Amino acid sequence: MRCLFCKQDSSNSKSVEHIIPESLGNKTATLPKGVVCDDCNNYFARKVEKPFLESTEIKALRFREAIPSKKGVVPHLNGVLPDGSQVKVINPFPGLPLFEQSSNPIVAIETEHSNITKLLQKGTIITPAFVDEMIPKNTIPLSRFIAKIALESLALRFAKIDGGVDYLIDNSDFDPIRDYARRGSNKEWSCNIRRIYEIDKLWQGNTGDPYQTIHESDFLLIPVDENTDVLHDNPVIAYPFFVFALFGLEFTICMSDPASKGLDIYGRWLQKHGNISPLYYGKNEN
Repeated sequence: MRCLFCKQDSSNSKSVEHIIPESLGNKTATLPKGVVCDDCNNYFARKVEKPFLESTEIKALRFREAIPSKKGVVPHLNGVLPDGSQVKVINPFPGLPLFEQSSNPIVAIETEHSNITKLLQKGTIITPAFVDEMIPKNTIPLSRFIAKIALESLALRFAKIDGGVDYLIDNSDFDPIRDYARRGSNKEWSCNIRRIYEIDKLWQGNTGDPYQTIHESDFLLIPVDENTDVLHDNPVIAYPFFVFALFGLEFTICMSDPASKGLDIYGRWLQKHGNISPLYYGKNEN
């Protein structure tokens, strides 16, 4: 076997690769041992996934929705008491979604302050604000994270075809995004970020029970006539996009073009289709 990213022999690798980190609620979307070698797996955990998970917006989201880490710990938020004292705000409901908690979830306060009760009676704890409109910036750690799960999600599909993963490894068209995810070889890779539904949106299951969708993803091919640079049914080229949503926060990356041109094409596709996410266009939107 060869590694999807470094293309080196990975026959002795022992790690199962989680396409989306367990700290974002993923237990099932994994790649078999060897598709991503142990060295690349460890690198991604430290240098790509951790910066994304620890970013202000994503950490606040994980706290709010009580998403535990692999070790079962929900990240805490740093807070400030009315007198300026620093405290640690802890969500005591690991694994319990917000809609199953009380409307004003109880939080545990960790501090060495002796007058904590008296201080709390004087005012509220100040923590990083989190509202539905809070959109992360398109930072390099963020777009490298999306690039990584884009290529791995494609590998998961290709794994169903005999020789499919080898084809993906040998296909040089994916080398730029491969190298960006693994080595940060480009200065940046454009990523479109927007909210497509409220963070606490409830869906109805077949039994009528409510549930939240933590993450969802799909691929989109947009045909373009390169001579006229417009969307076309008989293309000279088709631009591949990966679309990933986390609690309704949609991230879209063009897998073939790091520049803004790819996202311009995606923007025109959205305009043409009423700004409906590719995750739902032509599907049951209910």
